[in-house]
Amino acid sequence: MRADPDALKSRVEGLIDQEMAIYSALGGLIDREAQCVSDRDMEGLMEVLKEKQSYISRQEELLDLWREVAVSLGVSGGRESSAFWAAISSKVGERGFNDLVLKVNQVRQMAASLLDREREVQGELESHLSELRAKLIQMRNGRQVIRGYGG
Repeated sequence: MRADPDALKSRVEGLIDQEMAIYSALGGLIDREAQCVSDRDMEGLMEVLKEKQSYISRQEELLDLWREVAVSLGVSGGRESSAFWAAISSKVGERGFNDLVLKVNQVRQMAASLLDREREVQGELESHLSELRAKLIQMRNGRQVIRGYGG
């Protein structure tokens, strides 16, 4: 990566924009996931989970790109480290850094919101699974009672 501050800022903004696009797509998938759970559509749920996996893979690729930026800055801590952002700040200046911080905060808010929503959906799914287990136990016990009368 060139030492040009504008190129560095553009590179980091591009990575942030890619991350925001991934989170936006994941948000739509979580909404579909919630609908599938609510409708007890397990086939649809499996399809959504497969789609989510492709975005998670893209997210992992994006992390590799962030690591490349960190290495180019001589930082070993990665983008979550204060050393990474200090290096960015020293290269792009205060104004450029402040612009990036605003975008990073948006990404963090998106991620937090998605995690909260995902937890809600998981909770609902677990509730449905508990109901299903209870019904299966009830059916098994009913069969045992019937066998008891017959045998």
